[in-house]
Amino acid sequence: MMELKFEPVPGIWRFHLIYLVVTGAIGWSFFPYSAFASLFLISGVCIFGIFLAVYNQLLATHILALAIGLGTPVVVLAGLRPLPTLALLSLLIFGIILGRKILFGKH
Repeated sequence: MMELKFEPVPGIWRFHLIYLVVTGAIGWSFFPYSAFASLFLISGVCIFGIFLAVYNQLLATHILALAIGLGTPVVVLAGLRPLPTLALLSLLIFGIILGRKILFGKH
């Protein structure tokens, strides 16, 4: 049976940089809208992801990038506020880690 491998993408910081620009721009354009604070919160998480990449924490950076990529459309479409956004990102991170353990049997 073929063994599955999960390798973080080299240069994953680029995804965080793209997400930072996109969430920042959307947050600025939605300024009076209820989700703007959530989008700026996600922008802060993107900056944290870039710092993780600088310190060579590629797996954590990769998981965070997946959570941001999956969560941002939900935040925009549902107009989530900061607390539900943090809950959503936390659930996505937990789900990605759990899914990785189930699929790959490692950390």
